[in-house]
Amino acid sequence: MEFISQATGYLKIEYVDSKTAKEFMPKRSFVLNGKKYKMDEYQELVKYEILGFTESSIIIQKTDEIFGKMIFTLQFEDDNTYWIYLSSGISTIHGREYFKKI
Repeated sequence: MEFISQATGYLKIEYVDSKTAKEFMPKRSFVLNGKKYKMDEYQELVKYEILGFTESSIIIQKTDEIFGKMIFTLQFEDDNTYWIYLSSGISTIHGREYFKKI
């Protein structure tokens, strides 16, 4: 959990159009088990497809260079906030990562 608390909250996602998103993670440092690490800046254009939706959620299939194809459900809390379940194909951690519109 030490890494997750330092790693989340930095990712910016810009939905370029109905099929493409730009993901950006700034360069930063974090400490894990008392040792300091540096993380380089990360930027990638990601292809996605909307698989379905409800009044409060959108299911997308995302394809990126690191993880390949993954399916996520974006759960909308309001017009400016949504969250994804962290174990959606990328983690064994069970929790939510929140995103705010900026």
